[in-house]
Amino acid sequence: MFTIIRSRPVIFFTHVLLATVLALPLYVTYHLELKSSNSQVERKGDSINHSTFGSNPHIPHVIKGPILYTISSIPTLTNESIPFEYPSTTNDFPSSGLDIPEPQPPYTVDGATPNTQVTNDNHTLTYVDKEFDTKPIIIISSACNSKIITTEPDYICDGSDDSSTIQEAVDNLPSSGGIATFLEGTYIIKDPITLTDNITIQGIPGHTVFDCSQIGSSVFTFSNDDGYSHNPTKVTEHVPNGSQMIIMEDASAYSVGDYVKLSDDTSIEIYKKGELLQIVSIDYQANRIITKEAVVHDYNRDNNVLIRSLTMCENISIRGIEFIGPGIETDYYLARAYLQRNLQVTDCKVKDFGITAFALTDCLYSEFTQNHFENIFRTGFGYSIALYNACQNITIKNNSFTVLGRHYVAIGGATGTHLYGGWSRDISITNNHFECSSEEAIDSHAPCFGPIEISSNTFDSCGKGIALTNAFSTITENYFRNCPTAILLNGPEKRSSNIKANTFENCTPYAVKINTDNTIMSDNILRGDGRIQPNANNLLIEGNSFIDYPPTANQPIYGGGNTDSNYCNWELRGNVFQDCQIGSVINVTNVDSVIIEDNFSLRSGNIYTQHSINTIIRNNVSIDCIDGIRCHNVLDTMLISANVIIGAEGIPLMIDGSTVPSAAITVQDNFFEGKLPVSLDDEAKNISWINNKSDVYTEQS
Repeated sequence: MFTIIRSRPVIFFTHVLLATVLALPLYVTYHLELKSSNSQVERKGDSINHSTFGSNPHIPHVIKGPILYTISSIPTLTNESIPFEYPSTTNDFPSSGLDIPEPQPPYTVDGATPNTQVTNDNHTLTYVDKEFDTKPIIIISSACNSKIITTEPDYICDGSDDSSTIQEAVDNLPSSGGIATFLEGTYIIKDPITLTDNITIQGIPGHTVFDCSQIGSSVFTFSNDDGYSHNPTKVTEHVPNGSQMIIMEDASAYSVGDYVKLSDDTSIEIYKKGELLQIVSIDYQANRIITKEAVVHDYNRDNNVLIRSLTMCENISIRGIEFIGPGIETDYYLARAYLQRNLQVTDCKVKDFGITAFALTDCLYSEFTQNHFENIFRTGFGYSIALYNACQNITIKNNSFTVLGRHYVAIGGATGTHLYGGWSRDISITNNHFECSSEEAIDSHAPCFGPIEISSNTFDSCGKGIALTNAFSTITENYFRNCPTAILLNGPEKRSSNIKANTFENCTPYAVKINTDNTIMSDNILRGDGRIQPNANNLLIEGNSFIDYPPTANQPIYGGGNTDSNYCNWELRGNVFQDCQIGSVINVTNVDSVIIEDNFSLRSGNIYTQHSINTIIRNNVSIDCIDGIRCHNVLDTMLISANVIIGAEGIPLMIDGSTVPSAAITVQDNFFEGKLPVSLDDEAKNISWINNKSDVYTEQS
């Protein structure tokens, strides 16, 4: 028999001994006995696991299960041959919520050394030593904790101003980091708490409260608040998009592993272009560095390209705490973070802050998951999560945002641009709920690059759902209800967007307003009201369904240019209009090169174009609609081909208002049936009528 013992070190800073009803085990030893008698066991493989513990919401979770032990070269094992020994109270550990690390190696094996084999009964156990991080834990109790515990907390807060006690506790964790666990109760925070690398602060979700209502600053500050070098180095050679090599005047100030910001004087508004990179190798003689990531932008050496070193703060985690702020219309943040890498905020509730809850500037690989934000508002501000400058690889997932906020998620450039700017990219916003924002629930300002992925969210009664400027974006499978504008796309940078498989309910006047080029909108469902209004170039609107628009609703697809400015290259294909009782389901004005084809309309409005140039209308089907097709003032060539109009309440085809009599109009291979006959403008002198069938029907016919 061999015994493997796995244990976790825990540090104690003893202050007061409490009596007990509920034991809180802080030091847990596991004894895993491996028996290998062939006559008693059958082979189960090379892994052993135990199930998750039960649930108790009042004590921190020392173990997060399931825990998997992987042992190599064990020929035969059964569950019966693996007794685990726990303290008597471990059956009450919660199965989810807090995340205190699992017990980690090193193991002790009777008579064994790492990477050696130990034999017994002619069977072999191979013990392989592995390197794991272990995190010391401190326990902090509030003054109002209603639970009596046997285990002595490391710190007891007095309930008047707990900031200094909490700061002392955090500061006494080792330099390698650790976990500060807050028991049930309310902690009074009047002064900022500074966090450094590898620190986790965690409470018991729904039971640990930080009352920050009397704070006079940000609640959290970070050890690297001024982590930017103020002595940048000039880059001497062009750095093209996709390159990993940067040549500079002098590389002596840099080291392998450093993070740097690369920027130049290209700007959107006042916000300069820039991005964060990590150095993986340096040639000091050539003053050349190689970065882990390829650069996304293009940097011309004549445009004042600079590189500067950064001091990142890494691996800070905030979990399971409710934060109560000083109220709306105040100027204080919950956390204002610069140069964070792997910041994790999970299972928190944040309410009653003013300017912003979490503001991130130049942060990497950070996540906000399963949090609730409410009542984060200050006139002109009010952001639950703000991402500034060169934030990259940020995930916002499974959160809820309610009650009041200007922008629940804001993306853009920070005031001051923090040496020097940068445009956010690689942002994922998925499976969140947004409700009752005063303006845009998600808003990217002009200095943004993307891509931004926005998927599987719900937007209910928001002033606007999503407004993006200058960002590559993918907007998929979201649900919008009662948003006056559900999606707004802006920006002269003409970065592409894909709007796919979303559902819109009564979003009036605009379901989607497109003011930037290169957009695809496909496979969406729009019901009740809500216009798609394109005012841009290079658009594909395909496979969307519009259902149950009353006579007072907006026209489903309505847009174009004006007499002084045309848009071009539109394709409107395969859309379905059912019971859209308005004048026109498609209304296109002043657009050059439009294809309107394969659309289907039932009991709906007509297809309407005016001041059109190089237009194709073909293979559309219209049944029992108000009218069929109307073309007003054709300015250049038009092809109307292979359309089927059946049972039009009015005119199945009208060509009128011609100001360019020579415009070439071809009408070919169509079927037109309506209560009124086809109407062709006498001023249109160049109409070719080829192989069409036109009929006037009555109620009896």
